[in-house]
Amino acid sequence: MFDDSFWLKRDFFLGRTNLQKENVFIEDDQLHIKIPKLTLNGGEIQSKEELSFGSYEIKMKLPNAPSSITGFFLYKEPDFYHEIDIEIYNEKNTTALFTTYSDGDMQNHHSEEMSFDPTEDFNIYRIDYYPHKVSFYINGDLKVSWTEGFSLEPMRLIVNLWFPKWLEGKVPVEDKFLIIDWIRY
Repeated sequence: MFDDSFWLKRDFFLGRTNLQKENVFIEDDQLHIKIPKLTLNGGEIQSKEELSFGSYEIKMKLPNAPSSITGFFLYKEPDFYHEIDIEIYNEKNTTALFTTYSDGDMQNHHSEEMSFDPTEDFNIYRIDYYPHKVSFYINGDLKVSWTEGFSLEPMRLIVNLWFPKWLEGKVPVEDKFLIIDWIRY
């Protein structure tokens, strides 16, 4: 699941969150990213190499950790120039955000109210990234597509669990886990 020749763990600060390598680990053949109890800490993995056009898919179960977000996205520095995002609020009745950034600005954005609880079971999220179109799917259902307003540059594939500054920052009283069954690319 975690091939350290492809993926790397990172320590850095994002939003309200200290992303820590020790919060990323394998258990029961699944990748876990932990929010330790009584903290706003989280974790992140990213591909070592930049990737180009293709389909990127993840099967994951989100933690019930209100005011935190799980991200599955393609990214290359600097901020707002090369980014294709799926971000999901980590709570029972929630919203998925699909966003693209290029040329220094947000270019496309769509919010999708989810008809299921992503903290109860595993679900599949997918980004199809091609020169003529970017499309986003949940459990095989197309949610939105755009034909412009996204970078054509290779980017790193990233998965993270964090607390943004624009949300409240509710500290969980017990450990919370993002559990990833697989990632395909």
